[in-house]
Amino acid sequence: MKVWFGSVIYKEAEDYFEDFINSLKKQSEKGFEVFFLNDNYTDGEIKKLGKKMEGLKRDGILKPSKKMTPVRLRIELLRRAKKDGVDLLVLGDCDDYFSEDRMESMKKAYIKDPDAAFYYNPIRSFAGNPVMGRLPDAVYDYRNIGECNFLGLSNTAINLSAFNISEIDSMDEFDGKVFDWYFFSRILLLGKYGIKADGGETFYRIHAGNIAGTPEHSKDKIQAEIEIKRNHYYWLRKYSRYYEEKYEQYCNCDRFVVPNKDCSKFWWDLTVCR
Repeated sequence: MKVWFGSVIYKEAEDYFEDFINSLKKQSEKGFEVFFLNDNYTDGEIKKLGKKMEGLKRDGILKPSKKMTPVRLRIELLRRAKKDGVDLLVLGDCDDYFSEDRMESMKKAYIKDPDAAFYYNPIRSFAGNPVMGRLPDAVYDYRNIGECNFLGLSNTAINLSAFNISEIDSMDEFDGKVFDWYFFSRILLLGKYGIKADGGETFYRIHAGNIAGTPEHSKDKIQAEIEIKRNHYYWLRKYSRYYEEKYEQYCNCDRFVVPNKDCSKFWWDLTVCR
């Protein structure tokens, strides 16, 4: 069984890199390699980061031959792992850090249910507080994340044996705003499913762009979410009438969209269709 921890690293998160790396060094499960795609560090800066990574099994830090967008980098990470024969790709953002049992819990989830396409764990703030409401034990239907999302690129692991390379390559069509929500929606649309791991947590840095756990029903926040949802549904319209209807509703939000009084603190859960 080949296991990677994979991430895209970038200068803007350099202040958090040491906590990120130290949490990987402290993992109870040692049978994994780390693989990073380098967005914008120089060769000299990568050498310095490499010293901080001493003690970790590394498959490498790869700088793509051409500049890629954040979305393309994450698709390339999936593609590289698949082509390298990785069975389980545990994902994590380089401005977050992880509980000591996260790699172990993801590996156990994979062994428990090798037919699942992905596995996920809860998220806590740096202060240790739960960021979201209770996560379901499993996700089988794309409509389960139709109006909001709890599956990100820092609290999930991908069972790459559940995918062929053409399914991964097909994600290249996406040129929208929120890749993780699109990605997991597409996985569910393919008839695949995911389960919650027993144990393991992601400690998540909350900032202006990471708004899970901060249900602020201000006019600006609601309008920003409507734009995100409209874009999300636009890219998924061709796959299901469900998304076509959602797109039409969010294009006529005065008639169909209201603030969500039962907000779960998931991503994009401030609004809901009547």
